[in-house]
Amino acid sequence: MKIMQVVACGLILLLLAVGRFSCSGAHAPAPAAQFVVAAAQDGKSSSAGAAWGTPRAQPEAAALSGTPSSAGEGGGARATQPGPAAPLEVAGRTRCMLSRRAIIAASVLRPVVEVLVGPGDRVKKGQVLIKLFDLEPQAKVKSREQELKSIQAKALYSRRNLELAENSKGTGAIPARAYNDLCATALSNDALVLAAEAELSHAEAELKLYTVTASIDGQVAWLDVSPGTVSWPGAMSWGEIVDLSELDIRCDLAPIQAEQVAVGQSAEVALDGKAQPAGAGKVVFVGMAADRTTGLVPVVIRMANAQGQLRAEVAVKVRIQTQKGK
Repeated sequence: MKIMQVVACGLILLLLAVGRFSCSGAHAPAPAAQFVVAAAQDGKSSSAGAAWGTPRAQPEAAALSGTPSSAGEGGGARATQPGPAAPLEVAGRTRCMLSRRAIIAASVLRPVVEVLVGPGDRVKKGQVLIKLFDLEPQAKVKSREQELKSIQAKALYSRRNLELAENSKGTGAIPARAYNDLCATALSNDALVLAAEAELSHAEAELKLYTVTASIDGQVAWLDVSPGTVSWPGAMSWGEIVDLSELDIRCDLAPIQAEQVAVGQSAEVALDGKAQPAGAGKVVFVGMAADRTTGLVPVVIRMANAQGQLRAEVAVKVRIQTQKGK
């Protein structure tokens, strides 16, 4: 009986042990399964790293190791090698050169008598453009001419008298005092001739002021005068002559732009609103000081304009070939 009880207790304990083992196996995976799950998770993380993290880390690794990569080589070449010069495009305005521009104005206070030219006419240096009322200076010139002729006649005959006295001086027919007086008269008349010639030259030069002439070869840009006009000298201009065979283009640049520009650089100039360049020139001036009002630096480009492609005082576009692209 006791033996049966012991056997029954052993069977019960065995059943309990088997049940506990089965319960624990249902809820916890085996070590091999755990290893398989971990390996799968590691594989997923490694594939994700290959898709996003790895390419980002490659340049850094290449930079640290000194081995160039494909992306690093391209980026390094772009960073170290300078690119092509980038042209600087700015707005400008054409201007006539100061040496190729002349003002038409009166130099004396006299009314205008005749206007001989008009806007658009081509003129030569020294050509008479406007005549002023000049009866008074003409009379003065004629008076000086007659005075000069009178003094020249006196000087001529005083010189002849002196020659006769010199021929008779050896015979003693002419006293020394009379001879000296003849010499003084002859020398005085010679000096008066020189003075009369100077006065005549002065009167003729004054007469030229009563005609307004062209100071340069060029074309009359504008003219606003008519017969009867009277104006104080220097008070106003009647017109302007320009020679546009060469033009200056002024551009106002910001200081950072002016740093890229240097004298001698080439530039293309196009009329504002047109894509086709009207000509090419070079930078001839870069201001050392900015404008006090605007803070911009003046830059001047000079270009040939023999064919008259551009007019003066018009807006243009300028493309300056700078030293290096920025």
